[in-house]
Amino acid sequence: MKIEKVEIIEIEDIKVEAPSKVFFNPSIGIKVERDTLLDIYKIELNTDFTRIDFIYQAPDKYINGGWIEMDPNSFIRPASSSTIYKMVKAINISIAPIKTYFKKSGQIHVFTLIFPPLPSDVTVIDIIEKEGLGTYFNFYNVQLEKNATTIIHVN
Repeated sequence: MKIEKVEIIEIEDIKVEAPSKVFFNPSIGIKVERDTLLDIYKIELNTDFTRIDFIYQAPDKYINGGWIEMDPNSFIRPASSSTIYKMVKAINISIAPIKTYFKKSGQIHVFTLIFPPLPSDVTVIDIIEKEGLGTYFNFYNVQLEKNATTIIHVN
């Protein structure tokens, strides 16, 4: 992903008393919408909530960059489990049917989804906007483990 200019957007801080586990650029087993420029920047786990920060780049196929939205029934679940944890808050992204519109193609957008806390023994999760036909932001087999440092070069 080539990024020409990055717009810095402040993400709402959530104050917690519990210690957190933080995973940057987690390994993803399957990313359903492979053509989208969406990545998981960070996953934060603690006893109060699960926070997932995403980075999205508006596609070049739309002059104005198009739009994004998040399904109100988005959830996470431990991989290979039927137990779901429904999204409780979305930060810096609209909930469908309202859309977040871009000003230009290639624009970078950072957003956060908040879910209930996961059990401490969970090491792999699925992040599901909506299962079924359509262009949804779904990630399967996301590893909750420390990864090697990733360097993103910005020109």
